Amino acid sequence: MRIFITSFLMISVLIGCNKTERPLSQIGFVTLPEGWIQPQVEYVNDVVHILYYLGDAGGGDLFYTNYDVEKGNFAKSKRVNHQDSVAIAAGTIRGGQLAVATDGTVHVLWNGSGASAIRVNDSLRHTPLHYSRMLPGRSFEYERNLIDQAWGLDGGSDITVDEKGRVFVAWHGKGKQKGENYRRVYMRSSEDGGQDFSKERAVNDEEAGVCGCCGLHINVDNANAPTIIYRSATGGKSRDIRMLSLNPAGGVDDDHVVDKWELDACPMSSINSTVNADALWLTWEKEGKIFYRGKETGLPIHSPQSQGEGAKHSKIVKSDSGYTLVCWTEGTGWNRGGNLAWELTDPDGQVIESGKRERAIEVWDFPAVAYAGEGQFLIFH
Repeated sequence: MRIFITSFLMISVLIGCNKTERPLSQIGFVTLPEGWIQPQVEYVNDVVHILYYLGDAGGGDLFYTNYDVEKGNFAKSKRVNHQDSVAIAAGTIRGGQLAVATDGTVHVLWNGSGASAIRVNDSLRHTPLHYSRMLPGRSFEYERNLIDQAWGLDGGSDITVDEKGRVFVAWHGKGKQKGENYRRVYMRSSEDGGQDFSKERAVNDEEAGVCGCCGLHINVDNANAPTIIYRSATGGKSRDIRMLSLNPAGGVDDDHVVDKWELDACPMSSINSTVNADALWLTWEKEGKIFYRGKETGLPIHSPQSQGEGAKHSKIVKSDSGYTLVCWTEGTGWNRGGNLAWELTDPDGQVIESGKRERAIEVWDFPAVAYAGEGQFLIFH
């Protein structure tokens, strides 16, 4: 059995002439066991919840566990999928997604692999969108497909849950015609914690298109309103980051461009967000650099000062007091691992700590972040 060591950077900052001390911030680095890749992490009810991938890149399995911050160890893992090897890691953005409700229900969503029964038995070889949940004290339910007609999965899907236990699922698939500029963002929701889901519906601007091999991201803000962040393919050449805002009832309020990017290619990119006491914050990549900003229109766009070339797959977490941790990969690509990098800033945007770990990211892998309260940040890799 391997021994896992969590190292911490202890950070305190003095400001002003009176030397008033800001709250202590610390970054803990958690090295995952060998073979565990693509971690998804949530901190809910004082528990660190982890979803990870294990197996061949073209067909593997998803597992769920908890991490004990004080003891530095992992609980016994539970396999999510019942069919063997029905998840996929190749491409980095098609793997499992995690959402944990306040009642302890664990929700998992993922793009199906070629071993999925629905692909094996379907003459058109449609890729399913698998969903499973684990109620408190139970095992994971047998996975089910959530796509009825909106087939055409390529890039990633995502799932989130609000404080009322409502579940929201998003993915992008084919539109009325072939081509990325006709792709649509689709959504289903559940009012009963994942037992039943509404009919699928297209929710994004029909003229926007969607970058086929790019991921999307869904989260709920402090008003329990879902927000979907995706990369467009307008006219087949525009790879803008767009933000799709829905109201708490699920109706579409707005779909606008956050950051423009003229590119006639698929960057195979990912998107992430976090919610603290004040707002929802999102992070994305463009031209080998990482960017982040708050949800509200007009807020400035930030970019980590310490990042190198080839930055991708950024993750963000923000404390209620306004400290921001962003981490990302550098040098990763198709069938290629790379470096882990991070930057922690104070509420004024001043860099407290930044760093890099060479060759810390495996092939098809990315890091994950969490904020465990009392100034304690965690990076999993």
